[in-house]
Amino acid sequence: MTYWWLSVCLLLGSAAHAQLPYQAQMPGGIKVLTTNTPEAVEAASVSLELYNQQGKDIYMYCLKRVNSARMQVVAGLKYYLDVETFRCIEEEIYLQRDNAQTFLCKFELLQVPWQNISRLLKGQCGEPIPVVGQITPVAAKDSLVQSVAKFAVNQYNVYPGNDYTYGMVQVLAAKKQLISGHKYYLDVWMAECLKQRVTETIPCTTNVSAQEFACFFVVWLKPGELGGVEFLDSTCIPFGINLGTGLSRLRSA
Repeated sequence: MTYWWLSVCLLLGSAAHAQLPYQAQMPGGIKVLTTNTPEAVEAASVSLELYNQQGKDIYMYCLKRVNSARMQVVAGLKYYLDVETFRCIEEEIYLQRDNAQTFLCKFELLQVPWQNISRLLKGQCGEPIPVVGQITPVAAKDSLVQSVAKFAVNQYNVYPGNDYTYGMVQVLAAKKQLISGHKYYLDVWMAECLKQRVTETIPCTTNVSAQEFACFFVVWLKPGELGGVEFLDSTCIPFGINLGTGLSRLRSA
């Protein structure tokens, strides 16, 4: 008889614990949520709504998918979310275009359901997520762009039959394309210098009278492969007063 009552008490205790309301759950570690569950999608939607309320233009971030979701019981429910979004206006929330740029947003959301409280603790939507094959502008002064440009100039200088070698004056414009790594398209302002003045320790020095060129280079960075970088194409033409015309000719060549 005593054992029978003990078993009943244990079963009742387990059932009661499984049905504890939010405010009675024990705080603790972070739980990973399945991204397509109603709880994860609802938390992402609430985060986006609160984030959009802080915006000052007609454009909003609209939910495309939840990439990752975690939840922690604190003084309420705290969500950590990585969300893929796209830009839209209010009238087009459900009309996402196939070619729309997508953006990755990170949120920390605190909800206290029994008090009807939702508070966005942290929210940030970053640069557009690269699309395979899409060519996007990149800052000419970016350190990686500068390194790629120097590599391109060095490769151009090893071509045989030139009486001159060339030094980079400035990267004028840069674009990159996501394609099994990154392919860079560079517009570079170059000037010539005498080959005999150039060594491994003495770089090419240009002067006012040096012939100047507008060059267009294509370089492919392939992480994970032996070598990892390939010089694909180059075109250089002398330019005078109208640099813009020279670069236009390069791109159409």
